Amino acid sequence: MDGVTALRKLQQDEATRHIPVIMLTALSGDSDRRIYGELGATWLISKPFDLMALPNQVETIMGWTS
Repeated sequence: MDGVTALRKLQQDEATRHIPVIMLTALSGDSDRRIYGELGATWLISKPFDLMALPNQVETIMGWTS
């Protein structure tokens, strides 16, 4: 299952619709970002990404930083 399909399934189910989804993708053009946003993705991180910076990015995106 690809990420778009997984995101659609999460959005279709009332029990999982509220779960924040951060997409890791090589598709990061403006049209791709718009599609992911329309599907309900919380954020989009483009590949390649910095593995060491990823935890801090997720903390920031989710508002977990103080």
